[in-house]
Amino acid sequence: MNQQNLFENTQCDDTRKDEDQKAAVEASDLWSDVTLVFFDTETTGLSPDARLCQLAYKINGAEEESLFKPPVPIEPGASAVTGITDDTVANEQPFIGSDMAKKFMELVKKDGVFFIAHNAAFDI
Repeated sequence: MNQQNLFENTQCDDTRKDEDQKAAVEASDLWSDVTLVFFDTETTGLSPDARLCQLAYKINGAEEESLFKPPVPIEPGASAVTGITDDTVANEQPFIGSDMAKKFMELVKKDGVFFIAHNAAFDI
């Protein structure tokens, strides 16, 4: 390869690099108005009557986590998996009306907020 061809390839590489950087900036602009919320729940069991006893989520690096006193007893199988028992949540407030419920619902109402569940098939 002569020097002329080597120089032409270098220019091509520089142009491609500039285009890649421009594309990366444009792609990041697409995400500038997006907020991701990673969340996980724990419930009293797997039955249709199961209720929330813990909610945790992470947004912009900040973590929120709360336990709640459910209106139904926590099933032994759920306690075995989560370590959360009726005694653990005996002095907690219910989810409905809690500060955590209010904060979470405010996130749900916002445009550009996307929720990512730890175990989506179960958590949703």
